[in-house]
Amino acid sequence: FMVAERIDVHTRSATPGQAAVLWSSTGDGGFTTCSSYRQTRGSRIELHLRDDAKEYLDRWKLQGIIKKYSDHVLYPIELAELGDDGTEKQAAQQVNSASAFWTRNPKELSDDDYQEFYAHVMGGFVLPSDKPLLRLHVSLDAPIQFKSVLFVPGQRPVDLFGDDAKHLQLYARRVLIMDNCDKLLPSYLRFFRGVVDSEDLPLNVSRELLQEHQALSAIRRQLTRKALGLLADTAKDDRSSYDKLWREFGVFLKEGLHTDNAHRDQLTELLRFDCTAEGGKLISLREYVDAMPEGQESIYYITGEALEDLSQSPHLEACRSRGYAVLLMTDAVDEWVVQDLDKYADKPLVNVTKGELELPAGEASLDDGGEIAALCTSAKQVLGERIKEVRASRRLTESSSCLVDDESGIGRNMERILRMAGRELPNKPRILELNPKHPFVRAAQTLALEHEGDPRLTLWVELLLDQAGLAEGTLSDPAGTVRRIQRLLDEVAGVAEGGSA
Repeated sequence: FMVAERIDVHTRSATPGQAAVLWSSTGDGGFTTCSSYRQTRGSRIELHLRDDAKEYLDRWKLQGIIKKYSDHVLYPIELAELGDDGTEKQAAQQVNSASAFWTRNPKELSDDDYQEFYAHVMGGFVLPSDKPLLRLHVSLDAPIQFKSVLFVPGQRPVDLFGDDAKHLQLYARRVLIMDNCDKLLPSYLRFFRGVVDSEDLPLNVSRELLQEHQALSAIRRQLTRKALGLLADTAKDDRSSYDKLWREFGVFLKEGLHTDNAHRDQLTELLRFDCTAEGGKLISLREYVDAMPEGQESIYYITGEALEDLSQSPHLEACRSRGYAVLLMTDAVDEWVVQDLDKYADKPLVNVTKGELELPAGEASLDDGGEIAALCTSAKQVLGERIKEVRASRRLTESSSCLVDDESGIGRNMERILRMAGRELPNKPRILELNPKHPFVRAAQTLALEHEGDPRLTLWVELLLDQAGLAEGTLSDPAGTVRRIQRLLDEVAGVAEGGSA
């Protein structure tokens, strides 16, 4: 009655001698019955359309509705156009395909068949080069009956975010009931495209009630298990395809580690990261641990915006000098991943930009940092509240200085992400670490010991802070840095001092 002011149903039983009956209702809660003119067995349903629903008399409108919602029902649906006298103005033509791709035996389907159906799932048109990375054809009868064909697109669709994001088409007994059902897979698997059809879902309930239907929950559990199994098999047997999938959709799988505790172990094994030791190749946590040299007890990582910047960070120097690989994390969600996954295979995950970096003895090892104690004290006096602490570094082997965060702090990268999301955060002073092996730092230490009050010490300390900020892209006073560099160059060239630091 959404479009009709009255519905008439003419029906006649197949039992010999039974009269035809007309059932009629206007949707007001009542109905009438009387004899019908129908001469043959079967039923005829007549909709007397409201004045504001005459558009449904249009042949193309009806054809579109049939193709969208009932194209795959088992029985043929024919569309005829009648004249005013009730005779056929145009011969009846079958509109629906009366077949469902997902019910066919996968062994009888070719790659071309799947490609054609993939194009249908993706909206009817894909480029010849746009082939799915993976496909999954499922047919289950217990504990819940459903059939499904899913695809992982070859590249990230533009509609993965927002209200217009497409998910999976849901059919009940081959009738489309939801064109975009987001309850069939968890959100982190939203890059899958395809159809799901079940005989166990009712046709006569609202979409809101259907979303909470027990059968739908059972389908979701089974489909999630199958989808994760497909990803795991691909990661194991086809590294090239999985690496390509990860580059396109890995960020979504990382979300799952934060939201899906039930599948945490499976998702952990699916994680891939860029790494300083792999030359552009992705690495799993298992591969990282298996390749750890003797003496390494932790999994080291660094987070930030750009891969190139991270790979050149001074924070990596001590790890590099020992042959320790460092995971490079550039997705915003990585900050939550490392909070949820604090260890793997009993190896803790350690951020190389936070806290005191405890490393086995090596090139960057220190006893207590006392060899530059005078410089650290003087530097703190020069920098004041801008810096929380100045200390000797255990992580630097080549650079003179770097900035680090407290072990318990949220970290500079997390601050950046939260500020981009609109959060207001106070500017907390950070820790300045100095490399006691660096010639410039040694010279500054000598100056602090032998020439207390020398104005050059202030300049040099400011430059050490400038260099640390420049290395990580957080230089707060570029113009001041340029002036200080010029003063240092003047000193080297023997030009008379002038200006202030």
